[in-house]
Amino acid sequence: MAQEPEVLQRVGVDYLAIPKTVTMETIDQVVEQEFPRLFRWLESHQVKPTGAPFIRYLVIDMMQDLEIELAVGVDQPVETDDVVRSGSLPGGEYVVLRHTGTYEGLLADNGRLLDWAGARDIEFDKTSTPQGDAWAGRIESYVVGGQSEPDPNKWQTDIAMKTRTS
Repeated sequence: MAQEPEVLQRVGVDYLAIPKTVTMETIDQVVEQEFPRLFRWLESHQVKPTGAPFIRYLVIDMMQDLEIELAVGVDQPVETDDVVRSGSLPGGEYVVLRHTGTYEGLLADNGRLLDWAGARDIEFDKTSTPQGDAWAGRIESYVVGGQSEPDPNKWQTDIAMKTRTS
C-alpha cells in the first residue's frame, strides 16, 4: 500500500556505503548480507548513523545489472577503507512516494511513481549510459523496518527520485 507521490525539497545527505553490483534476482540476498555488515563496520569504527538506512541506485538496467550502494547518513567525516566508501546524495527537488507494507510491493510502487511523474511531464535527473540509466539521486529509504517493527504490514519505505528541475 502506498500514498500518493508528492514533490518535495530534500537536503543533501553525506553517507557511508557498501557498493555492490546486483541483479533483480540477487538484490534481496545482497541487502540481507550487506546492511548488517555496514552496521557492524559503523559500530567497530564508533560511527553513529543519522536517519534511516537506504539503498542508493546509481545505475539501473533492469534486465542486466544494477549498481547500488547500501548506505546510511552520517554527520561527520569518516575515514573509509576498501569495504566502506563515503558519498553524498544531492539535495534538491525529489518525487517521493511512501510505501507501507512488505518489500514485495516496492517494485510496483517504483513503477507507479514513474508513471505518476510521467503523466505530469516531470523529468528525472538521470543520464542514459551503455550500462543503463545513471541516476543523480534515486533511493529507497527504510524508514520503519524489521529492526524496529515486527509487523511487516507496518513497515514504511520512502521511494525518492531527484527531478531534473532541481
